[in-house]
Amino acid sequence: MDVAFFILLLYFGFATVYLFVLAVFSLLREKSFQPEINKLNRFAVLIPDYKENRIILDVARSALNHDYPGEYFDVYVIADGVAPETIAKLKDTGCNVLEVQFENSTKAKSLNSALSSIEQDKYDYAVVLDVDNIMQPGFLHQMNLVHNSGYKVVQGHRTAKNINTNTAYLDALSEESANSLIRRGIFRLGGSAMIIGSAFSIEWNLFRRLMSDIQDVAGEDRELEIRILAERIKIAYCSAAVVLDEKVENWGNYTRQRSRWAAAHLDFVLKYFTKGFVQLFKGNIDYFNKVLHSLIPPRIILLGALSVFFILSLLISDFPFSGWWISIFVLYIATLMLSIPKRFYTYRMLAALLELPKMLLLMLLSWVKAKGQRNKFVSTPHTYTGEKN
Repeated sequence: MDVAFFILLLYFGFATVYLFVLAVFSLLREKSFQPEINKLNRFAVLIPDYKENRIILDVARSALNHDYPGEYFDVYVIADGVAPETIAKLKDTGCNVLEVQFENSTKAKSLNSALSSIEQDKYDYAVVLDVDNIMQPGFLHQMNLVHNSGYKVVQGHRTAKNINTNTAYLDALSEESANSLIRRGIFRLGGSAMIIGSAFSIEWNLFRRLMSDIQDVAGEDRELEIRILAERIKIAYCSAAVVLDEKVENWGNYTRQRSRWAAAHLDFVLKYFTKGFVQLFKGNIDYFNKVLHSLIPPRIILLGALSVFFILSLLISDFPFSGWWISIFVLYIATLMLSIPKRFYTYRMLAALLELPKMLLLMLLSWVKAKGQRNKFVSTPHTYTGEKN
């Protein structure tokens, strides 16, 4: 029994120290980007739309009205299963509409269809947005600056569009914590930031080449990222390039979304675990770090596990390694506090945190359901209409 607890202590202890180091580095001053050239690059803004008719018109109009010079960017909506009347209205806005249809739809298939149908040398970079994403003023200008500083891939700062329910609030907290730890923290430490499924920009020809054989249902962003890192290409993080993203408003949608992510995560670990150590011996630290991070439990599950050991250490006088469990729990709480932006520290946070146990249970349930999500596409319903948060 002591051996088992010792192994768990090592595992959870490593995960906590790893995240704490990233949290500390995330507090350092933002890296400054020094452009090597003065150029306005051309961007293709790609928005895959799977059966979403409600919010896509506002998203498309917002993208078209972005403050980057109009002759240097175009907006493409990749319409899969979108109603004919919505497509007609999209075309009236002036954006480009690429209609696609697949027997088994995936985001990767939609992106690949767009990349193969758009003129090859027309753009310098591709920007990927989700169907609910809104680029904030200056987003493309910031991307242009970072690209001109020598980076082929840039992850922007995706942040919450809505915090109108406790579910959305906790989802927003989780994403901001991830931004601090695995994007800003890693990048400030000198490594590659981890990309998300949207709000990133990538060199056009690189994107075409790396996406060409990616067809995964839920893990196209992980597959793309690992291919980028395999070529030793550094991924930058730009917190000034902001995109608003809709957070899930109810626990049912949260569970479905996390089940899809969990399925992709499990597949990724099984596929790349060994390759990660091979790349480590070849000196590819960024690749290894990506695989290493995939072995760390989700932050909410880590919080739940450490809370259990913390309570047992307080209640049972001879609980194995009780002092260590208490220390690790305190360190992890400090890590989370450092990773969450100050603007979230309000009375509203206290109300939302009361639902953390439910969030933990649903996260565990999503991992149980993960196997059933591996071979099908499940879209997240979008319901936020802009009411007051």
